[in-house]
Amino acid sequence: MKAHTFFNHLTLTGLAVAAVAMLMLAVMAACGSGGCPPNSHDYNGRCVCDIGFKQDVYGDCVPVTSTDGDEEPALDGDENPGEESDTGDDETAEDADNGEGTGDVDNSEGGESDIVVPEGVYYDTGRGLMWQITPDPTYYAQYNAEEHCANLTIGDLDDWYLPDISQLRSLLVGCDKTDLGGQCNIDVAGCTESSCRSGNCDGCSRTDTCYWHTFWQGECSYFWSSTPNEGSGYWYINFENGRLNVTLPNVGTYLARCVRDVTER
Repeated sequence: MKAHTFFNHLTLTGLAVAAVAMLMLAVMAACGSGGCPPNSHDYNGRCVCDIGFKQDVYGDCVPVTSTDGDEEPALDGDENPGEESDTGDDETAEDADNGEGTGDVDNSEGGESDIVVPEGVYYDTGRGLMWQITPDPTYYAQYNAEEHCANLTIGDLDDWYLPDISQLRSLLVGCDKTDLGGQCNIDVAGCTESSCRSGNCDGCSRTDTCYWHTFWQGECSYFWSSTPNEGSGYWYINFENGRLNVTLPNVGTYLARCVRDVTER
């Protein structure tokens, strides 16, 4: 009787171990490559949705629809995320008054080393930044936007990155509330917490043109920055009205205009 009970116990134990092993295999299969769920991949130690997908309220990566870039998701007390503030400011973008053109231009001066600007790149000599003139038209989740810029190559240049919120603000023209140095307090040299966001960050009234220099190409829309707030959100700018706001990185899907810092090379 004892031997029979002993063998029954071994059988049950073996079945339990087999069941656990099968469950683990099923989980591994569901997770896909890199240990990440379907439609996602590992990026710097975290699972992010693949390009063309975004995270829904359940944490799953679902396809991005054609209307996902049209609304601003609410976050951190933004009571009217879909409404753009109309302040009556009708200023519009002006032509560029600094920087250099594009097309393999040598911008060196005096004893400085040669700086070649590839076709399709704008060189802001005042800030030492090179910018993509025409961004990829894809709407990205924030992590995908960072990954896209990190993998970008233009000419022989492969050290691009997603701009911080201050660098992105430097592209704003015609809205004195959110131009770099304007009344909106969000700045990497100052405060990037949501509590620092005031009504001045709502920008200016919509116009027929974008709040940027006229030579910029691409859709006049929302653009990601690489700057987080104090929580889990990231700052972005809507160039239709110059508005700065913050949203979750896998909820909003926005554009990415990549930049490289010449002064650090």
